[in-house]
Amino acid sequence: MMLHWVLIWGPIFYFLPLSSALTTFITLYLALSIWLSLGFITNHLGCEVFSLEESEKLSWMELQMRTSRSLKGGIFVHWFYGGLNTQIEHHLFPNAPRFNLLKVQEMTRAFAEKHKIKYFETTPIEAYIQINRAIKAY
Repeated sequence: MMLHWVLIWGPIFYFLPLSSALTTFITLYLALSIWLSLGFITNHLGCEVFSLEESEKLSWMELQMRTSRSLKGGIFVHWFYGGLNTQIEHHLFPNAPRFNLLKVQEMTRAFAEKHKIKYFETTPIEAYIQINRAIKAY
């Protein structure tokens, strides 16, 4: 992590005037903050919430599938969200590499359908609508 600062930001701050380097730094981090927030907010906000008693009646797998959200949308959505669109699969298989999560998603969906387990998946737009409703409810 520290090497990142040296290799990326070191040359920028060395070669550019300080004001240009700071402008680059601030602009990049503002843009990345918005992008990351768009991705992270869709993971759990607006999903089902269970009391302790209710959650104890569900299997661990079902709890992950109902309290996390995966996003539909194919390769572009997978790229844009950096794999966070397969949040259910990330919870079920935390060590699976990102490039395999779409394959795992197909298997997880099929498993949920076969065993009649609710699989919480929406489009990004539907997710933001659900999130907005959840925030309004607070």
